[in-house]
Amino acid sequence: MDGTLFLNSYIFRLNHDLKHTCNVLDVTMKIIIVLALSCYAYGVIAQDLDARLLSNRLKEIKQSIGIDYLQEEFNKLPFTTKTGNGTKLLADIQDKLAASLVGFTNVLDAVKDEVFQNEDRFTAQTTLPKCCDQTGTYVYDPKFRKEVDFSTACVTKSPSSTSDAKYPHNTVSDIMKTQYDQNKNVLWQHYGTLEGVSIIYPSTYWNDCYNYDPRFR
Repeated sequence: MDGTLFLNSYIFRLNHDLKHTCNVLDVTMKIIIVLALSCYAYGVIAQDLDARLLSNRLKEIKQSIGIDYLQEEFNKLPFTTKTGNGTKLLADIQDKLAASLVGFTNVLDAVKDEVFQNEDRFTAQTTLPKCCDQTGTYVYDPKFRKEVDFSTACVTKSPSSTSDAKYPHNTVSDIMKTQYDQNKNVLWQHYGTLEGVSIIYPSTYWNDCYNYDPRFR
């Protein structure tokens, strides 16, 4: 009988200890979870605060450089709303391209006519500047991306040309200049002969023009 009472008492104490241990573990887990949630919430709040600080700082910069003021002034400007007409716009573009091509064709025809009319005046000597000579009054032009002289054309002769190869007459240079004065959309104008001589407008300096041959372009 005493043994039975002792066993029951031991079992009761064991159950009590287990319950106490479980309660402690449960409380500990709850504390850990609360701490984890607190850390997460702190991180979210800190991140939100950083975003707000950045946003406020950007607004200050925007105001300091006057963007809002410029926008207000821009809004006061008068403007007219235009409705788009794709068909009309396309027709206008086609007309402008056609006119531009006609202008280029006129330039080519003018130079060609001058060459044919004065071909018998071509000579073995010329007073036009040589493109290979660095001497000259050249000014950089952004459209041509080179230093050029719009007052005249320059000439070159291939090293393989014969000594009696003839240069174009000065009137070819004159007509090229006239065509450019009338149509600034024209860039380089060039004419080359079967003898290896070429004339180029506007005049410019070529670093390696001695190796140039218009017959092998």
